[in-house]
Amino acid sequence: MKFRIADTFTDSLARVTGEERKAVKTTAFDLQLNPAHPSLQFHKLDKARDKRFWPIRVPNDPRVIVHRTGFAGGCTRRTSGRRVSRTGRRFSRSSLSASAAAEGHKFTPQFLVTEWEQVVDAWQLGTWEEYRDVVRLGRKTRLKEGQRALRWGIFERVRGELRAREWVTKAEMFRRAASRMAQGAHAVFEYAVVDEAQDVSVPQLRFLAVLGAGRANALFFAGDAGQRIFQQPFSWKSLGVDVRGRSHTPRINYRTSHQIRTKADRLLGAEVPDVDGNADERKGTVSTFNGPPPEIVVAKSREEEIQVVGRWLSARSGEGIVPHEIGVFVRSAAQLERGEAALQRANLPFKVKRQGVRQFDASGERAGVSRRGGDGQ
Repeated sequence: MKFRIADTFTDSLARVTGEERKAVKTTAFDLQLNPAHPSLQFHKLDKARDKRFWPIRVPNDPRVIVHRTGFAGGCTRRTSGRRVSRTGRRFSRSSLSASAAAEGHKFTPQFLVTEWEQVVDAWQLGTWEEYRDVVRLGRKTRLKEGQRALRWGIFERVRGELRAREWVTKAEMFRRAASRMAQGAHAVFEYAVVDEAQDVSVPQLRFLAVLGAGRANALFFAGDAGQRIFQQPFSWKSLGVDVRGRSHTPRINYRTSHQIRTKADRLLGAEVPDVDGNADERKGTVSTFNGPPPEIVVAKSREEEIQVVGRWLSARSGEGIVPHEIGVFVRSAAQLERGEAALQRANLPFKVKRQGVRQFDASGERAGVSRRGGDGQ
């Protein structure tokens, strides 16, 4: 997809405030990265002569006018002439789930999807030999070669079906983009700053390695290995990103109370090592403020859990904490009903935030219940 920025856009930036200018630039950047981004709200101009003009709402009230030509709703992008679509991910997942129901193996849908997304697709494995020899970190039990060959047959069928439909996964998109960028004479970006780096995937890091290749200090990563919950560990060094001896751990915590931090620190060891030998030391951190100690309750049943949380919420409400200052988080979508039941028992109005997209009511007078982390995809 090609983007062109009109001269009128640049001229208009000079006539808005600094905060508005920042918001407009962010919106334009989001549009180029992902036209289907949830924050982009397109509105139709009923009286416009050219029906291809669409305004996008920007925070603090400005509008960005987009002229859409051959753009089908922002759900599909093109890379090297092939489509990168959300459909590709849904198809691969549904195809693997269907394969899990077939005879001849006992692999669960979750196992096949995880193996596909974290190993086969992530590392862009194209042959049985590559799949057979790939190193799986953290796996305690190694399956027999016959079982692995059976799995590869399933993955190979999925790869063939994706090729037949000319669908490209995000992992392949990153591989193609990295290959194209490596052939260029000039860097596409001067620097890249990556937050939540513990969740960077294999294809993403491979792309970033090419982006910063041959240039000192072109990449900056900020992350916490202790918070790695979405990504299996892998070697950054093997992909060309070596941070050994170049990392620093801040010791002052401005966002978590002393009481909560010391309780959370007990969940991890004194050090959190990575695959390349880097060790994140957890000792020596101090918090800048105090707060009430966290309460940990082990319930014997689902009903008891709802009762305990409901009573706790009622007590906080009685102390004057208003509903929109309350958030209830659960481990996965399967526990959302428990959070709702606890809020109902506390007689608190609420709204469910599913997949990290929906927002609280504009009135701000509702509590929120959400699954913790990620988009649920």
